[in-house]
Amino acid sequence: MGADFIIAVDVTSKITTISRNMDLVSYFNQAMNTLAYLTDTRNLNLSDILIHPEIEEYSSSDFDAVDSLIQRGYKATLPYLPELKAMADSSKWSVDYLPNAIDRLNNTVIRKINIRGNRKTRPYIIKRELLLKEGKRWKSAYAQRSLKNLFSTGLFRTVYLTFENQSKDSTDIIIDVEEEKNALFSFGARYDSERKASAFITANYRNLFGTGIDNQLSLIISDLYRKLEWNTRSTRVLTTTFTGYSSLYHKFETVPLYQSGKRIGYGDYYRSGFEFNAGVQVRRVGLTAVGFKLENTQTMENNNYTLYPIKDEEINTASIIGRIIVESTDDPDIPKRGRRNNIVWEHCFTKNELNKMDRILVESTVYETYNDNHTFSTRLKFGYLSRALTQYDRFRLGGVNSLPGYHESELWGNLILAIGIGYRTNLTSGIYAHMLAIAGNVWNSFDEFNWTDMKVGSRIGILIPTPVGPVSLDYGYDFKNRSLLYFSIGHNF
Repeated sequence: MGADFIIAVDVTSKITTISRNMDLVSYFNQAMNTLAYLTDTRNLNLSDILIHPEIEEYSSSDFDAVDSLIQRGYKATLPYLPELKAMADSSKWSVDYLPNAIDRLNNTVIRKINIRGNRKTRPYIIKRELLLKEGKRWKSAYAQRSLKNLFSTGLFRTVYLTFENQSKDSTDIIIDVEEEKNALFSFGARYDSERKASAFITANYRNLFGTGIDNQLSLIISDLYRKLEWNTRSTRVLTTTFTGYSSLYHKFETVPLYQSGKRIGYGDYYRSGFEFNAGVQVRRVGLTAVGFKLENTQTMENNNYTLYPIKDEEINTASIIGRIIVESTDDPDIPKRGRRNNIVWEHCFTKNELNKMDRILVESTVYETYNDNHTFSTRLKFGYLSRALTQYDRFRLGGVNSLPGYHESELWGNLILAIGIGYRTNLTSGIYAHMLAIAGNVWNSFDEFNWTDMKVGSRIGILIPTPVGPVSLDYGYDFKNRSLLYFSIGHNF
C-alpha cells in the first residue's frame, strides 16, 4: 500500500482446544476458524506493530459484528498512542533512506538458504535453480532470475522469497514453495479436411521421486496416424546446467500418395525408436542440444506409386543429432508475437556403410502485431537430404499451412524450400480474417534446383477461437487453376 509505518489489529477468531462439552455450533466455528487461519494470518508479519484485542466471545459466524470489532480494536489501541506516535516519528524515511537501504541490502551476506513447503521436491532441485548462494552477497537481479527459474520448471504453483534472522550485515533467506499436482490427465480431438478425425489422451506424472523429472505417456489415434510415446524431461540433469529429454515411441502412418494432383493410393509404414538429447537452455525459451537416436523402420510395398519405389523392407538405423529450438510465441493457437525456430542436423547410418544419410532442416516462423490488431508473420523452411533410405524419409510439402492449393504432403523430395508471409486481423470480437501466401517446391537434389520451378499458393479464410480449439475455414488457390477448401476444428497436436 506504500505506508511507512503499519499498525495492524488482529480480530480473527482463534482456534481453541477441543473439549467434550462443545456443542454443534462450537464445532462449526472451530472448523471455520481452522480453514481461514492461514489466509487470515498470512500478512500479519508485515506489520510494524500488531495489537490483539480481547474478542473471545466472537466467532467466525458473527458476520454482523464488524462495527463492534472495529471499536474493540480502536479501544485496545488507545492506551498505546503516545508510544506508537514516537515509534512512527522515528521510523520516517529520510531522502537517502531508500538508496542507503538498497546499498545495505547489496552488502548483506547470505548465511543460509532454507527451503519450506517442499513436501516432495528434494531441496537440491530447488537450490540448483537459485543464483543466490550461501556465503555470497545478496543481489536483487539474481533473486528475480532465481524466482523465474523456479517458476519455469513447472513444479511449483507459488514461490515466495523472504528474509529471516537479519543482522546488520547478514541474513537467512527463506524459499517458500507450493508444489503443483503430480498427476495430470488430458485429452482432446481434432478434425481437418485433409487428415480427418484424430484424438489424443495424455497422462503426465511430474516430479518423479522428487527429482524434477517429468514423465508423459501419450497416445494419438486417427484414421491415418497412430502413435504411442513415453517421454521424460528434466530442466536440469542432476545439478548441471544441462537439460535432458528422452523419448521411446512406436508409430504407424498411412500416407496419401499423389501424382499430378490425384490421389493414387496410400503408403503404410511403421517406426519404433528411442531418442535421447542433452542440451543447454537459453533464457528458458530456447534449447541447444545434441543426442542420439536408434530407430527401426518397416515399409509396405506399393506398386501404384511410380515417382519413387516403395517396397517391403526393414531398416535399422542409428543417428547423431544436433538441434536448436526456440519457442517464444505468446499463444500456441493464435500467436501475436514471438518466434518458432527449429534447426536440425542429423547424421544417420546403418550396418551397411553405403547406407548413410545426412539431413539438415531449418524452419522459422516469426509473428509481430501492430496496433494490437494487425498481425504479420514470415515463414521459412529449408531442408536437404543427402539420400533417402526410405520413401518416408523425404521432405513433404503441401497443405493449408505449407503450400495452400495443394493437398497435405502432396509433394515429396530430398530438397525443400518454402518462403511465405501471412496476415491476420480481428474482424469483430472473437472472429479473425487471415491470409497466407507461400512460394515453394521440392527437388531431388541441388542439381535439379531452379528458382523458376517455385510454386505459389495462397489462402484466405476465417478463424474463430472456441473452447475446444480454433475453428478455421480457408480457401486455397495455387494460381494454376488449382483450388482446395480446407476446414479444421481443434488444437494442433
